[in-house]
Amino acid sequence: FLAKRQDFNGEIRKEFMSSFKFAGMPVVEALRLMLATFRLPGEAQEIERIVESFSLAYFGAQQKAPSEEGPDARLVYRECEVDADGNPTDPVVMHSSDTVFILSYSLIMLNTDLHNPMVKNKMSLEEFKRNNRGIDAGRDLDSDFLTDIYNSIHDEEIRLFDSAPGAERIVDQREWDNLMRKSYEVGEFSLATGGSWSLAHDKAMFKVVWNDGDILDSLSRSFATADAFQVSLAGWIDLARAAALLRHADAFNKIVCRL
Repeated sequence: FLAKRQDFNGEIRKEFMSSFKFAGMPVVEALRLMLATFRLPGEAQEIERIVESFSLAYFGAQQKAPSEEGPDARLVYRECEVDADGNPTDPVVMHSSDTVFILSYSLIMLNTDLHNPMVKNKMSLEEFKRNNRGIDAGRDLDSDFLTDIYNSIHDEEIRLFDSAPGAERIVDQREWDNLMRKSYEVGEFSLATGGSWSLAHDKAMFKVVWNDGDILDSLSRSFATADAFQVSLAGWIDLARAAALLRHADAFNKIVCRL
């Protein structure tokens, strides 16, 4: 749903990305957080739309660089807060969201290359650096910055939403903690009064989510595991409440039957 090309989907994708607190977060950490929250589509064009929206949100959330770097330049923090000598690392300058877009796409490809057992010849650090030459409006990114990124992904795979070991795994504890922390930063969910345009919008959104077909299966899988039981139970309750409040009788009945 998030990756579809229609204008409505694009607006939802934009709002979804803006819900993350990317400010001051290294790019790999931001990617890990974002990609742990939904299933990345398989089509190249859909992946491109997701990465583009992420890049705009991430770049816009970073601190502005000194004026001599240009009006749009941003400061992006390194993966490592200190260098080998124990000294604090300086952020690097990126001059447009296009830089984040190209780099992020490259990181997803690197993650697949390094951690897919079907790939026999793994990408080296030097190959990774060579692939990312001149991506910052013709400038090269700092070599140590790229080394940190490569090592971060080499040492720890970026776990996609449904790619972790075990069919029942939904998110690991680190990813769930990130989601919980983010949820505390937003206001409480509320529904508009009946008959308003907002309520009609809520109903339309619920219908889209419900018709996706995966939500009950995902909740059912997690319901069967001890680690995810409480998370899943809360999801069932929230889904049932939404169905009841929006008077979606068919959805409510199916939820009760599945329980």
